[in-house]
Amino acid sequence: MPLPNPLFSKPCTEEDLEELKVVFRSIPSYVEEDGGWIKSTDVGGFWNSVGHSRTPEQYATYTRYWDDHFGGKCLLDRILEFARAMHDSGSVARICANTADKNGDGEISKDEFVTLLEILISHNPELTGSSYKDFLSKADSDPDGRVSIDECVAWIESRATNLKL
Repeated sequence: MPLPNPLFSKPCTEEDLEELKVVFRSIPSYVEEDGGWIKSTDVGGFWNSVGHSRTPEQYATYTRYWDDHFGGKCLLDRILEFARAMHDSGSVARICANTADKNGDGEISKDEFVTLLEILISHNPELTGSSYKDFLSKADSDPDGRVSIDECVAWIESRATNLKL
C-alpha cells in the first residue's frame, strides 16, 4: 500500500520507518539475507510506492550508486538511514561523504569526489560546476593536501544550503 507523500514532509518517526520496511519487503526482488535488500533497478519503484517520486535522472543516479557501492543491492538499512536523514542537510552531507569514501580511508580523493558530486547534484543543482581543484582549495581547511570527511561535510554544507534526499 503506497504511503502518502506527507510522510516525507517531516522527519520520519519510528512508525513511519516500520511502514517503509513493510513496503521495502514487499518489492518482488526483496532478499532477506544481509539485513534485507532489493535489486538496484527496483529502487525507483520502491520510492514511487512510498510517495517519494524523483526524476528519471535521479533514479539513474541512485541505481549507479547502488551498483557501484553495493554490487547492485539496495540495502534496507541504508534506505532507513536515508529516510531518517532526509530533512537534515548535515546528516545528508555526512551520509553522502561517507558513501563516496569507497576505500574507507576517511578522506575524499579526486575519483571519490566525482562520485560524490554526481550524487549531490542529483539533489541540489547548486553544486553544478564544482571542480576537484576548487573543492580541494576550499575544503582543505588545514592545508595538508587532503580532504577529510569532516572537511568535506563542511564544504557541502557551505555550498548546498538546502540539501535534501
